[in-house]
Amino acid sequence: IGVTHSSDYSMWKKNEYASNGVRDFAEKGEAWVLMKEIEEAGEKIQSVHGIFSAAAISSGTGQTSTELEVHSRHPLVSFVVRIVPSPDWFVGIDSLNLCEGDHWMEEVSVDLFPYDAGTDSGFTFSSPNFATIPQDTVTEV
Repeated sequence: IGVTHSSDYSMWKKNEYASNGVRDFAEKGEAWVLMKEIEEAGEKIQSVHGIFSAAAISSGTGQTSTELEVHSRHPLVSFVVRIVPSPDWFVGIDSLNLCEGDHWMEEVSVDLFPYDAGTDSGFTFSSPNFATIPQDTVTEV
């Protein structure tokens, strides 16, 4: 799940607390709360231009694609991709600017690293749900 947005919005940030929506998506793959958070931010401060998603990759190797639309006032893209199985791990991008100066980037290639949402204390890929209390911040695995 991803979003194109302005600098007024943040889906998630390293070393900050994950929202309830990011927690639900990272832990269970449930997107409803995250979608609601995105829509509310767009309505309140008009910081969100569009929401996008891509089909899941059903095995350990594969690829997927999607289309997204950016706007001069909303040149940033953020997304989260759930790692399955895992307690609360994901890969993602936080506020990648697709505009350099006054030109849109022709091509972007980014290495993605796994993050821990800080909401589940499981130690292995298949650990049962074990809530992190108090919640920790998003950290690189």
